[in-house]
Order: sequence, then C-alpha cells, then structure tokens
Amino acid sequence: MDKDFSLEKKNFIETYNLARSIMTILGDQVRQEILLALIESGGWEELLLY
Repeated sequence: MDKDFSLEKKNFIETYNLARSIMTILGDQVRQEILLALIESGGWEELLLY
C-alpha cells in the first residue's frame, strides 16, 4: 500500500510540474480548478482522456 501511494505521489508531482508553467499565467480560480481536476483524476494523462 505504501509503495502504491509513493508511486502515485511521485507521478502526481511529475504531472503537476509539467502543468506548472501553464498554470502560472492563469488566474487563481482557474489554477484551483485545474489542481482539483488533476487530484480527482489522478494525473494529467487521465485528464486528457475525458
């Protein structure tokens, strides 16, 4: 279980770092919505599939 969480955490951080540069040019509300969507979906790749 801990290994799964560690892997998910690592993947999320990598995904978040890829999106950071884009999010910096957006407003706070948009950034919060993007973060929430990333957290709920488990990462950027899953978000792109919807």
